[in-house]
Amino acid sequence: MYGAGVIIKAESGLIVTSNHVVNGAKTLSVRLPDGRQLDARFVVADERYDLAMLRISASGLTAARIGRSIDAEPGDFVLAVGGSAGSTPSVSFGIVSALHRSRPGIPCQDLIQTDALLDRGSAGGPLFNLRGEVIGIVAASVGETESERAFAVPSDAIDRLFVRMN
Repeated sequence: MYGAGVIIKAESGLIVTSNHVVNGAKTLSVRLPDGRQLDARFVVADERYDLAMLRISASGLTAARIGRSIDAEPGDFVLAVGGSAGSTPSVSFGIVSALHRSRPGIPCQDLIQTDALLDRGSAGGPLFNLRGEVIGIVAASVGETESERAFAVPSDAIDRLFVRMN
Protein backbone atom coordinates (compact mmCIF):
# COMPACT_ATOMS: atom_id res chain seq x y z
CA MET A 1 0.00 0.00 0.00
CA TYR A 2 1.20 3.49 -0.76
CA GLY A 3 0.73 6.58 1.31
CA ALA A 4 2.43 9.74 2.38
CA GLY A 5 3.92 11.01 5.60
CA VAL A 6 5.65 13.98 7.13
CA ILE A 7 8.92 14.25 9.06
CA ILE A 8 8.19 15.80 12.44
CA LYS A 9 11.53 15.30 14.26
CA ALA A 10 14.58 15.44 11.99
CA GLU A 11 17.21 14.56 14.59
CA SER A 12 15.42 11.34 15.60
CA GLY A 13 13.97 10.47 12.18
CA LEU A 14 10.34 10.50 13.30
CA ILE A 15 7.62 10.48 10.65
CA VAL A 16 3.85 10.71 11.11
CA THR A 17 1.46 9.03 8.68
CA SER A 18 -2.01 7.47 8.71
CA ASN A 19 -2.24 4.26 10.70
CA HIS A 20 -4.38 2.56 8.05
CA VAL A 21 -1.51 3.00 5.58
CA VAL A 22 0.99 1.03 7.69
CA ASN A 23 -1.21 -1.16 9.89
CA GLY A 24 -0.37 -4.83 9.40
CA ALA A 25 2.60 -4.20 7.11
CA LYS A 26 5.41 -6.74 7.46
CA THR A 27 8.01 -4.29 6.16
CA LEU A 28 7.97 -0.52 5.85
CA SER A 29 9.99 1.72 3.57
CA VAL A 30 10.07 5.45 3.05
CA ARG A 31 11.08 7.40 -0.03
CA LEU A 32 12.44 10.83 0.81
CA PRO A 33 12.08 13.85 -1.48
CA ASP A 34 15.76 13.53 -2.43
CA GLY A 35 15.08 10.03 -3.79
CA ARG A 36 16.60 7.98 -0.95
CA GLN A 37 14.63 4.82 -0.17
CA LEU A 38 15.01 3.80 3.50
CA ASP A 39 13.71 1.07 5.75
CA ALA A 40 11.39 2.37 8.45
CA ARG A 41 10.43 0.96 11.84
CA PHE A 42 6.98 1.21 13.37
CA VAL A 43 7.09 3.16 16.66
CA VAL A 44 3.54 3.71 17.89
CA ALA A 45 -0.03 4.21 16.69
CA ASP A 46 -3.21 5.88 17.85
CA GLU A 47 -6.08 4.01 16.21
CA ARG A 48 -8.69 6.49 17.42
CA TYR A 49 -7.02 9.23 15.39
CA ASP A 50 -5.73 6.93 12.62
CA LEU A 51 -2.17 8.14 13.20
CA ALA A 52 1.08 6.19 13.27
CA MET A 53 4.66 7.15 13.94
CA LEU A 54 7.61 5.62 12.10
CA ARG A 55 11.35 6.02 12.59
CA ILE A 56 14.09 6.13 9.97
CA SER A 57 17.85 6.44 10.33
CA ALA A 58 19.07 9.20 8.06
CA SER A 59 21.01 12.42 8.07
CA GLY A 60 20.14 15.65 6.35
CA LEU A 61 16.44 15.52 7.22
CA THR A 62 14.26 18.59 7.56
CA ALA A 63 11.24 18.49 9.83
CA ALA A 64 7.99 20.25 9.07
CA ARG A 65 6.72 22.82 11.52
CA ILE A 66 3.64 21.62 13.36
CA GLY A 67 0.96 24.26 13.75
CA ARG A 68 -2.05 24.40 16.00
CA SER A 69 -5.05 22.96 14.22
CA ILE A 70 -7.28 24.55 16.85
CA ASP A 71 -6.48 27.90 15.19
CA ALA A 72 -7.81 26.76 11.77
CA GLU A 73 -11.08 28.26 10.59
CA PRO A 74 -13.44 27.56 7.70
CA GLY A 75 -12.25 29.57 4.70
CA ASP A 76 -8.55 29.29 5.55
CA PHE A 77 -6.40 28.40 2.55
CA VAL A 78 -4.53 25.08 2.77
CA LEU A 79 -2.07 22.98 0.76
CA ALA A 80 -2.24 19.18 0.77
CA VAL A 81 0.83 17.14 -0.12
CA GLY A 82 0.69 13.49 -1.17
CA GLY A 83 1.39 11.14 -4.01
CA SER A 84 0.04 7.96 -5.51
CA ALA A 85 1.62 4.58 -6.21
CA GLY A 86 5.10 5.76 -5.33
CA SER A 87 5.05 8.71 -7.72
CA THR A 88 6.67 12.05 -7.02
CA PRO A 89 4.82 14.21 -4.50
CA SER A 90 1.84 16.23 -5.65
CA VAL A 91 0.53 19.42 -4.08
CA SER A 92 -3.02 20.70 -4.21
CA PHE A 93 -4.62 23.91 -3.01
CA GLY A 94 -7.97 24.37 -1.29
CA ILE A 95 -9.73 25.77 1.72
CA VAL A 96 -10.80 24.47 5.09
CA SER A 97 -14.45 23.70 4.34
CA ALA A 98 -15.51 22.71 7.85
CA LEU A 99 -14.19 21.66 11.23
CA HIS A 100 -15.22 18.97 13.72
CA ARG A 101 -16.46 16.56 11.05
CA SER A 102 -16.71 12.79 11.20
CA ARG A 103 -16.46 10.11 8.55
CA PRO A 104 -17.34 6.40 8.66
CA GLY A 105 -14.26 4.25 9.14
CA ILE A 106 -12.33 6.92 11.03
CA PRO A 107 -13.04 6.90 14.78
CA CYS A 108 -11.86 10.51 15.21
CA GLN A 109 -14.89 12.79 15.42
CA ASP A 110 -12.89 16.00 15.04
CA LEU A 111 -11.74 15.94 11.40
CA ILE A 112 -10.85 18.93 9.25
CA GLN A 113 -12.77 18.91 5.96
CA THR A 114 -11.11 20.47 2.91
CA ASP A 115 -11.84 20.75 -0.79
CA ALA A 116 -8.14 20.34 -1.71
CA LEU A 117 -7.98 17.77 -4.52
CA LEU A 118 -6.33 14.57 -3.28
CA ASP A 119 -5.45 11.27 -4.87
CA ARG A 120 -5.54 7.86 -3.25
CA GLY A 121 -1.89 7.98 -2.19
CA SER A 122 -2.31 11.16 -0.18
CA ALA A 123 -3.36 9.46 3.07
CA GLY A 124 -0.82 10.25 5.75
CA GLY A 125 0.43 13.38 4.02
CA PRO A 126 0.44 16.83 5.57
CA LEU A 127 -2.19 19.52 5.27
CA PHE A 128 -0.38 22.86 5.52
CA ASN A 129 -1.68 26.32 6.31
CA LEU A 130 -0.21 29.22 4.33
CA ARG A 131 2.33 29.86 7.11
CA GLY A 132 3.92 26.52 6.18
CA GLU A 133 2.72 24.76 9.32
CA VAL A 134 1.17 21.30 9.36
CA ILE A 135 -2.39 21.64 10.65
CA GLY A 136 -3.59 18.17 9.70
CA ILE A 137 -2.67 14.70 8.50
CA VAL A 138 -4.73 13.64 5.47
CA ALA A 139 -6.98 10.73 6.44
CA ALA A 140 -9.34 10.10 3.54
CA SER A 141 -11.16 11.49 0.54
CA VAL A 142 -14.62 10.73 -0.78
CA GLY A 143 -16.37 11.45 -4.05
CA GLU A 144 -16.78 10.21 -7.58
CA THR A 145 -13.59 11.88 -8.74
CA GLU A 146 -10.36 11.32 -6.81
CA SER A 147 -11.65 13.70 -4.18
CA GLU A 148 -14.60 15.97 -3.84
CA ARG A 149 -14.23 16.15 -0.08
CA ALA A 150 -11.13 15.29 1.88
CA PHE A 151 -10.62 14.91 5.59
CA ALA A 152 -7.58 15.41 7.80
CA VAL A 153 -6.87 14.49 11.39
CA PRO A 154 -6.07 17.69 13.32
CA SER A 155 -2.36 18.23 13.97
CA ASP A 156 -3.08 18.76 17.67
CA ALA A 157 -3.61 14.96 17.86
CA ILE A 158 0.06 14.31 16.99
CA ASP A 159 0.97 15.00 20.62
CA ARG A 160 -1.03 11.89 21.56
CA LEU A 161 1.59 9.78 19.75
CA PHE A 162 4.39 11.18 21.91
CA VAL A 163 2.38 10.41 25.05
CA ARG A 164 1.94 6.81 23.86
CA MET A 165 5.70 6.50 23.22
CA ASN A 166 6.50 7.04 26.91
